[in-house]
Amino acid sequence: MKFKIVSDIKQAEKLWKTFSPNRYFWDLWDVRQCFIEGANYPVHFIVSYTNEEISGILPLWHDLRDNSYYFIGGEFPENNQFFIKDKRQIPLFLKQCPPKTYLYYLQPDDKDFFNGTTDDLEKYFLNPPDYSNLDNFIKTFSKKHRNNLKHDLRIIQENGYTAIINNYPSNIISLIKDYNIERFGEESFFGDAGFVKSMEKLLTFAKKNGLEQVITIEKNGQTVGAVLAVYYNKIYTMIIGGSNPKINNLGKLLMFKHFENAFSLQAQTIDLMSGGGWKDLWHLPHYPAYEWHN
Repeated sequence: MKFKIVSDIKQAEKLWKTFSPNRYFWDLWDVRQCFIEGANYPVHFIVSYTNEEISGILPLWHDLRDNSYYFIGGEFPENNQFFIKDKRQIPLFLKQCPPKTYLYYLQPDDKDFFNGTTDDLEKYFLNPPDYSNLDNFIKTFSKKHRNNLKHDLRIIQENGYTAIINNYPSNIISLIKDYNIERFGEESFFGDAGFVKSMEKLLTFAKKNGLEQVITIEKNGQTVGAVLAVYYNKIYTMIIGGSNPKINNLGKLLMFKHFENAFSLQAQTIDLMSGGGWKDLWHLPHYPAYEWHN
């Protein structure tokens, strides 16, 4: 087996489109290209050849800020995977990785082929067909939890906060950015100008292709919270959001409305991405998110 590095963007695009299963939203080249154009980092594809035929690729980009390497999009996109015909060759690909390579959110199906860790990071999801309707899912909560949730949702809506689907202001990414930074500070992805551009391009792509599911919360014409989601291949992916941290229960209303929307679309899976905290309050199923770095 021989290896070659591909840094030409057009060749990388062709390779990606040849090997990607296009199962998840993150599998789409146009999605990853949003990050490439936003950050302006070069691609670094590790390509294997077996008997002169391409047998797999490890699609990375080169983060020029600290000379490190990640899947395209850095630490944000999930459902990352090795585009390799024979997964037993994964260790050989990892040996070709340059120093400071960090691979996040690897598929559990691949974990037997690399020495990865979970770093206590969990991937959260919900499969609507397991419950038939949203009420049945809510019924899995304790009686006290159900009553508290219903009370909080009723109070915030009685106070004039209304959820709206796919009718958002043109500066929605800027609004999400400001609220997200206000809540998470230095931990917010939006602290990176390249990431902001990537999200703007991502929303443009999603809207153009009828994939966007943006829910905003408004009162008196003011947007006080929003979460960007997409619906692709029966998978409802909740990507990122932000809300005014001074208003109680905005997050609960946003999540409930997204669940409600996903059930109405008959989604097979709601992908809430990784990271716990508030997600544990919804008693969502989850599994380890794997990573590897050298």
